[in-house]
Amino acid sequence: MTHAPPSGAPSGAPHITPANLPPEVRASIEAQAPGELVELTDELAAPVVAKVQAENAAKRQRRGIRLKTDEPAPFEITDATNEAAEVAADLAIMAEAEQEREGGDLACFSPDEGETANGGYSNDIPIAEGVTTDVTPPESIRDRLGEEPARFPIALADTVTGPITRRREVTWSELAKRLKSVEVGAKDGPLWLAGDHAPGPRGNEHVRSVSVLALDVEAKTARNPETGIKTVIGPEPPTLQEMAAEIELCGWRAILHTTHSHLDPGIQPPGVAHHRYRLVLALDRPLQPGELDVFGRHVASVLGISDCFDPSTLKPSQPLYLPRAPQERLIYFGHVAIEGDPLPVESLLNAARAAQDALRAAAGKRQGPQTASVIDTFNAAHDVRELLRHHGYIPKRGNRWMHPESTTGMAGVRLLPESDPPRVFSSHGCCPLNDGHAHDAFSVWCILAHGGDTKAAVREAARLLGMEGERQTSERQRQENREPGGAANPANSANRPAAQWPEPEPLRAPMAEAEPYPVNALGDVLGTAAIALHESVKAPLALCAQSVLAAASFAAQAHFDAHMPWGEIKPLSLAMLTVGESGERKSGVDDLVLGAAKAQERAEMSAYEADMESFESEMAAWKAASEQAKKRASGKDKGNLEDFRRAAAEVGAQPVAPVLPLRFVTDPTVEGLYKLLAIGQPSVALFSDEGGLLIGGHALNSDNALKTLARWCKLWDGSPFDRVRAGDGSGILYGRRMALHQLAQPDIMSTLLSDPTANGQGFLARCLVAWPQSTIGTRHIEQYEWAGDRPEIRRLFGKLKTLFETPPRTKDQRGQVLDPQPLPLSPDAKAMAVQAGNQFESLMAPGAPLCEIRDRGSKAMDNAIRIAGVLTVIEQGLAAREISADHFARALTLIQWYLAEALRIRGAAAIPQAVTDAEALLAWIRERRISLFRSAPVLTRGPAQLRNKVRFTAAVAELVGNGYLVEAPPGTEVEGVKAKLAWRVHPHVL
Repeated sequence: MTHAPPSGAPSGAPHITPANLPPEVRASIEAQAPGELVELTDELAAPVVAKVQAENAAKRQRRGIRLKTDEPAPFEITDATNEAAEVAADLAIMAEAEQEREGGDLACFSPDEGETANGGYSNDIPIAEGVTTDVTPPESIRDRLGEEPARFPIALADTVTGPITRRREVTWSELAKRLKSVEVGAKDGPLWLAGDHAPGPRGNEHVRSVSVLALDVEAKTARNPETGIKTVIGPEPPTLQEMAAEIELCGWRAILHTTHSHLDPGIQPPGVAHHRYRLVLALDRPLQPGELDVFGRHVASVLGISDCFDPSTLKPSQPLYLPRAPQERLIYFGHVAIEGDPLPVESLLNAARAAQDALRAAAGKRQGPQTASVIDTFNAAHDVRELLRHHGYIPKRGNRWMHPESTTGMAGVRLLPESDPPRVFSSHGCCPLNDGHAHDAFSVWCILAHGGDTKAAVREAARLLGMEGERQTSERQRQENREPGGAANPANSANRPAAQWPEPEPLRAPMAEAEPYPVNALGDVLGTAAIALHESVKAPLALCAQSVLAAASFAAQAHFDAHMPWGEIKPLSLAMLTVGESGERKSGVDDLVLGAAKAQERAEMSAYEADMESFESEMAAWKAASEQAKKRASGKDKGNLEDFRRAAAEVGAQPVAPVLPLRFVTDPTVEGLYKLLAIGQPSVALFSDEGGLLIGGHALNSDNALKTLARWCKLWDGSPFDRVRAGDGSGILYGRRMALHQLAQPDIMSTLLSDPTANGQGFLARCLVAWPQSTIGTRHIEQYEWAGDRPEIRRLFGKLKTLFETPPRTKDQRGQVLDPQPLPLSPDAKAMAVQAGNQFESLMAPGAPLCEIRDRGSKAMDNAIRIAGVLTVIEQGLAAREISADHFARALTLIQWYLAEALRIRGAAAIPQAVTDAEALLAWIRERRISLFRSAPVLTRGPAQLRNKVRFTAAVAELVGNGYLVEAPPGTEVEGVKAKLAWRVHPHVL
């Protein structure tokens, strides 16, 4: 077949025909469209060009790219035929893209490879006989099509100590594919550099620009010079998957792959997964070598890995091994390529410089001596991290926080590395700290608590620190301590008789006494049982009431829901927290109250074990029968779909495992709770008389607290339990219920009650909290008795036993999707709810009693109706059909007590670290009967937490401010040493 040149083509221009296409291009085209190749004329090309232009326009729109109004007209193929070189280059690009779509090999930039026609690195690639052209397409084609990937330079070396052997230009996809390929062997072999480095000796001075940002993410380690063993001395980094999720949130283009020592069991400590990987980020322009360090550290700070990356990767000439792994850990090699936008270099550089400038400005700021003293003392006594958490900022990994009103999900507040005192910098648009300044603890408190009023913040800080009138006090002391001739007499203040020392102030504000628990409102069943427990076990009455109400909620939630007067259906599940001293007999009360439920669980567990043995036998038989049927169905002249269907019908349905009867859980993760509810009882209780297992456990650590608390809130609301996972599948569980009751000691429960995440997430707003006065020391008896024998306890046991033993109404055959009976309010109760709701609303107005706990107030009506429903079910049993006005009125009495308790506890729940440290120091002093001391012994032999100078200084300031210590004159001799700083202890302490 002959091919005439297209009309309008210059007679002297080389002409490209199907006959002189490269063999691999021709073969690729024929594979997609078998048959004779024909010449692409203008008429045939028009619809192809229109389709390509439409696809490119759609891609530009998705990426947010708009054509400029002065952009040249769309490229036409007829224009390209006028320039053979441009056509050849375009065909080369199309051939390369075609190979990539067909799964052909992409270019590999390993140094030991030769230069090949399809490698992407040769400057001259033959396209047709007598025609050569540069592989980079002409700018006119690239600009018009807008789809050719940009190339950037990298450098290659054969060994870690050797010179640069060659320079290559690669595309991002080529780099991603090469970094996905892993070699087996020792940490050795070829390397690459992420910049433009000429062949020859390697050095920073030879790097012209940096093409991509590469960071090695790993925990800092110390190597033992004798054994060579590495020990981790810094925080572990996020996992590869967690970092990939963080980068996707930022919308950045990146490549991640694990490095040679990833999950190396030889790194100490053992039993910990030591994740190590490389992060490669695309840039929207090359970096100058001098920009790399500040830019890389800022990106690491944004990603929360400032304290777990190798800063040597910020050297422009730093060589990077191509992916390698030892044979035994090859299965752990990981690689992730993330689509996104290149890092905006100018924007991030400006942000990095702004943070540096803010830090320098803060360090150079000078205050007056008195103000500086207050601010320095405040900074020593307060942790900026705790202040952020206290004001609702959500902690993220790597010393970062997210503003509570952020809509991006990104952590825009971060701790500036190596700042002293610790300072934070904010880039959140909605954050009041985003003012271009670096903020220490006092500055954060000044802005968030005082609206930026420095004078007011200083006055309040001086009051809190006991530094009010410090200058006047100091002057008065100086006058008192002078001898008649005017000379100072240091002994006057330091050696005053005990009778002349002022009484110290308490370190903690005393908690107001609790109102008596309205136990009669619990009714004839629950109320009398709580009183009986209190009389027999001698535990606080409120603790006994909490236990019986929580057990009743657990028993009722499987059978009934509350039909709210505004139309919603909510569970009767209650979330309860009880504070009790160690030795308060929390376990004794809980064991008695939950006896019915635990007895039912034990009985069902025995039957379950027998059912499981039967199930496993049936499953083994079913699998054997299935294998035989499969073989028969795939025999000669068989194997079609109908054969396999008949074989499956002959075998029958797969046996179904029995439902796990486990009802009580103590410290489950979200994933563990999902699995339990998927295979077990649909109604469970998160109960524990040792709440520290949960509060200090894995479920509520800094990485899991947010998702755990959010899931508990969802279960309290009655929402389905959904889970989406790539590895072990996704699912959604309907009709599940969970009651919650945690009993814990004051210190442990205070951690939860003061936690910003628990408050900000809304979990504590849903909880009914009691912190009763301890009965320890007053529990005198006339004779011992078993509380379980009392008729009030036996009656409660019978009521709960009936509810636990009766199978609940469900929507499925396995009995796992609950279908509880809704309990509406009676007309009288509904009218009462309208009045109560209006009163709650008025009490939450600014300046009203509940304005400080509006979150609790907003859930008061919901909790009141739930309590009323529980009281109804306990007293009327399974025949209950509505909540009466009497039950609702009693529930309102109870909820008013819980609101008053929340107000009482609020001030005592959050204890500053400086106060707890001061208490520890005071106990250490009292135990050793020390009357005069200096800092060195405490910093070396004192309580562990006070061997930190900042915390020690804050604790001393707390004790001085409250009158427990008096600073001794400089030069006072302590243990044979003249001390610059020393303190005398109040005689009453000893």
